[in-house]
Amino acid sequence: MSSLLELIDHLSGLVDASPAALPTVQQAVSDLIQQAANAGRQDAEVALQHMSALVSQAGFLPAALIAVGCGALIERGADPAIASAAILTRMRESLELAPTFVSACQNEARDHPGVCDPADSAACVQQFGRKISQQMPEVTQAWAALEPFCTAALAVLMRLPAMRETVRNDRAFQGALAAYPLDSSALQCVRDILQVLENEEIIVLHPVLKRGYRVCIRGIGRNFELHTLLADALIGDPAQGWLPGQRPDPRVVSAAKDDPFPWPGEDAKDFPSAVGKFNLWNWQGLQPDGTFPQGFEKKEHWIWNEGKPADIAMFEGVRVILLGPPPYERRWNAGRYFPGMKGEVEVLEHLSPMLVDEWLTRIQAAVTH
Repeated sequence: MSSLLELIDHLSGLVDASPAALPTVQQAVSDLIQQAANAGRQDAEVALQHMSALVSQAGFLPAALIAVGCGALIERGADPAIASAAILTRMRESLELAPTFVSACQNEARDHPGVCDPADSAACVQQFGRKISQQMPEVTQAWAALEPFCTAALAVLMRLPAMRETVRNDRAFQGALAAYPLDSSALQCVRDILQVLENEEIIVLHPVLKRGYRVCIRGIGRNFELHTLLADALIGDPAQGWLPGQRPDPRVVSAAKDDPFPWPGEDAKDFPSAVGKFNLWNWQGLQPDGTFPQGFEKKEHWIWNEGKPADIAMFEGVRVILLGPPPYERRWNAGRYFPGMKGEVEVLEHLSPMLVDEWLTRIQAAVTH
């Protein structure tokens, strides 16, 4: 523990580091992570507590580097709740200030016609960012810190559903997310995880077999995982009310829930692929006669695997999934879009044949208008 505390003290002495000293901060964070991880979970959480305090205190760039270190400890098993508030608060502060830097770069472009299009914010940042960084160092650091803060925030948000809900209800945070003017893959991942459905009840209907289910989903990042978990949950003994077919490989199912992909010691190329068991349709894809279009017709009503459950269309205030035959063989890599989040599909109810008919009749009536 003494060597760990020495590393914590060393890192604490660097929180006011100038931008030129950031590599020293990064190395100190790396040393601390390694020492804490080798010492065990209890020591890792002691380190995380100290690092969380530094995230709150430090300037934007050293705080962002320390936040990434917090994320690494969380991914290795430390309690994410320890650092969640500090990381998300500083990310929001960064989000709120960073647009000022981007706007300043765009204003420079307006003052220098012909250099770059002021509407192209990314080009303006590339062209004038260095100049603005000398004039406005704090907002520049807020902008530069945003991506590492996003990385750290994802480590928290994947593991804490309650924190996802807190951020969704934070108007300042949501407003800053919506207003940020640049494209960012890291920021888009944060937006995506905040759209993950929590304890969402969905009606699943198989029109041909006249079977239906009320299910609850949670923690599913992409419809690839949803497809796998629906197949695992609904395929079984038809005499018991389940759908006929072959359930997915158990390893593929576990990878879509909460197991690692690939398994420790296993090469990814040796891991089984996920295989499509159905074609997932939004309710608008059902034809008035209760059948589905052939081939790729009306594919705009497919529930694409690449999409997310939040994209599934609502019918009468409830998301509805219709299951049809796959138009072609689909295979994809197992695993989860957000590997730190547990995906679940729970069957709450088998719908009676009468209730299935009622649902299908209302849907067929709706698609004719």
